Amino acid sequence: MNQPPTQETILNQATIPVRASGAWWFRAVMGLAFIILGGAFTFFLWLSFHRAQETRTWTQVPCIIITSQLDTNRVTPDSPVTYKAEVRYRYNVNGVIHTGTRIRRVNGRTADKPKAELAVATYPVGTSKTCFVSPTDPEMAILEQSSKAAIYAIWFPLLFVVGGSGMVVSAFRRGK
Repeated sequence: MNQPPTQETILNQATIPVRASGAWWFRAVMGLAFIILGGAFTFFLWLSFHRAQETRTWTQVPCIIITSQLDTNRVTPDSPVTYKAEVRYRYNVNGVIHTGTRIRRVNGRTADKPKAELAVATYPVGTSKTCFVSPTDPEMAILEQSSKAAIYAIWFPLLFVVGGSGMVVSAFRRGK
C-alpha cells in the first residue's frame, strides 16, 4: 500500500537549482575590476624595478659637485612648505663636459626638511663623487641609483589578479 508522501519527504526530494539570481554579473564585474587594478599596479611595480635595474648598466663617471643648496617652496600662503635638494655637478663623457642636476632618476619635493638637508649635506660643493651616465644619452646622469625593492612587492597586486580571475571563472561557471 502506497502512503502519500509527507511534507518532509517532498522537501528532501525537491531539487532546487543552484543558480545565482543575478549576482553572477556582479561577481564577474568585480573580478574584472580586481584583474585590471591588480594588473595596473603589477605593471607599475615592474616598470619601477626595470628602471632601477637599467641604471645598473650605466657608465660610472667621476663628477665634481659645483652647487649644493636647499630650495624651499610654498605654492600658496596656506600650503605647507616643501623642500628640495638642488645639486649641480659636472662630468666628462668622451671629452665633452656635461652638467647634471639629478640625484635620483625621479627627483621630487618633500615636506621632510631633515631629509632634504641630509641630501644637501651628502653632496658638499667641491667634492668628487661618482655619477651614473646613460650610455644612450650622455645628458642623463644620476648620483644615486634607485632601489630595486619594487620586485619584492610585486606578489601583492598579483594576488588581486589571481583572485579576480577566480571570481570571473566562478561567476561564469555558476551564473547565466
